[in-house]
Formats: sequence, C-alpha cells, structure tokens
Amino acid sequence: MIMKKDKLNFAVWLRAFGVLLILACHFTQQSGNACLIMSSQFFNIGNNVFFILSGFLFGMKSKTEFQKILPWYKKRLLRIYLPYESMLIILFAADFLVLRKIDFSRWIPQFLGVQAWNTVFGATQTWFVTSILICYLLTPLVAKCCYEIQDNKKACLTFFVFLAVMPAIVPYTFDGIIAEASIITPVFWYSIAFLIGNNFERIPLQKRYAALAFALMSCGFAIRLLCRAVSDDTILYDYIIAGYTHAFGAFCIFYIFAVCFEKVRPWKIVTCFAGISFEVYLWHYMFTDGPLQLFGITGFWGADCVVVFVISIFLAFVANRIIGRILQRLR
Repeated sequence: MIMKKDKLNFAVWLRAFGVLLILACHFTQQSGNACLIMSSQFFNIGNNVFFILSGFLFGMKSKTEFQKILPWYKKRLLRIYLPYESMLIILFAADFLVLRKIDFSRWIPQFLGVQAWNTVFGATQTWFVTSILICYLLTPLVAKCCYEIQDNKKACLTFFVFLAVMPAIVPYTFDGIIAEASIITPVFWYSIAFLIGNNFERIPLQKRYAALAFALMSCGFAIRLLCRAVSDDTILYDYIIAGYTHAFGAFCIFYIFAVCFEKVRPWKIVTCFAGISFEVYLWHYMFTDGPLQLFGITGFWGADCVVVFVISIFLAFVANRIIGRILQRLR
C-alpha cells in the first residue's frame, strides 16, 4: 500500500514539532527553574514521536520495499551512521581538547552506536541511536508479520495487543538491568506504528476523535503526575506508568496531527527544518550539556536558548548537505 504524498503532509509538520519538543526538553533542563525543569519530562515525549513516525512511514511502504533486505539495511545504516559519526568526531575532539581525558571504555561503544544509556559527556541523547538501530534490525521481521496478517482483523488486533503488553513485561523480566533493557521498549511502539501505517487507510481521521485524543492525553499526563507523588523512583512509575503515558501521549499527538494537518501543505521553512531534524537532534546536545556547553554564556537563559538553537541549526544544515552529497555518490 502506497498513499499519495499529499496525504502525508502531517508527517512533515509532526517531524518538525517532534524536534522542537526535544529541544524544549533539553533547554528547560538548563533553565534553573524548578517548574521548567519538571516540564522537561513531558517535552521528552518527542523521542516517542520520532519512533512512532519512523515506524509509521515504513509501514506505509509497499511490500517490495523489504524484499531485498541487505540493500535496505545498507541504506538505513548509512543514513544513521554518517551523520552520527560526523558529530561524534567533533565531540571527541572537543572532549579531548577541553577535558584532556578520554574514557575509551565509553567512547568505543559510543562510536559503534551500541552505547545505550552509557553515553559520553555531551551525547546523552544518543541512546536513541541504539534503540533505532534495534528497530531497523527487526523491521523486516515486523514487516513480514504485518503483511501476512494485513487482511485479518483478528490477527492484527492480537499482534497489536502483544506489542502493547510487552513494554510492561520487559522491566520485570530484566530485573537488575532494567535501564539497559528499557532501550528495547521503543521497539514495540515503533512496531505498533508500523502496523498502523500498514492499515492507515482504514483509520478514520475525524476532528471529534482528535479532540478525544487530546482529552485522553491530558488525562494520561494528569494520572502520571498523581502517580509520581506516591510511586516515584519505582519500577512501576519509572518504566510502566511513565513509559505508557509517554507512548500513549505520543500516539495521541500523532493522531491529532494526522487530522489537523492532513490537507495543510507544509511551509517551506517547516519542510527544511523537518529535513534536518535528525542532524539537529544529534548536534544540539553538545552545546546544551557537554564540553562545548554554551548555556550561561550570555547570563540569560532565553538568550542562551537562541544561541544554542541557531548554532545547532547551522551545523545541522551544513552536515545534512555534505552527508546528502556523500549518500548520493554511494547509491
């Protein structure tokens, strides 16, 4: 199934919105204001948005997309590793020049992309790379399952329930290495989104349902705040309640954008920003909390946000153009 391009206008808007959420998450953490710092946990929903959007867009592809697995893997790995390694080279140089100390036990897994939560200073956000690589590794299998049950509503529902329940099982199954095991949790949200993309034409896009999605998302966040007051720093809250409300909220945002921006053509600036979203994600954090941290440089948090934003956008744009040309030559 291939949907007309104009039906996916909302995906461009959503991608741009997702990276803004991530920036807001990391910027508010540097604000020094308790309320703003607490709000960062909600802005962090941008990570889930990216996993869901990625899974959805691959789910929209035709079955032939995954028939040649090795070329597909090559394409995805190049798209991840070329921008990723270029950013790490700069961060490594900054780490060496500023800190004068290199921890190779962290840097080697970091360069390989298997660092999970054990990241180097200035690259905390790159846990995302480990998770998305796992998602890509399993995508052909997920695709095979989805295409085989595409016309069977009962099988689709069963697969959906299985994927939705697994994030609640994983933390208790891997007791003792919960943080590491949580890296695979996004795989299930990614897979659900793939299933949704594979059946998207059957999903009604109506404003009343979008309003309901907003109301349910708000209730979910309210429940999360209440639960935090009584069960913070527990497996139940940190990995079940927080994890599910985040994912549920991200799916609600996805649906709201699908309804509200279905027929809204993206502005040129939004398209450009969405096109460098991955690079912005990679580059901004070394200036937010790393050896090249710029927060505090002006003495005013709002001005610091502007400085980091502008520098991150510029470097992301340059990196995107250079790597884009390299990718064209490698095809």
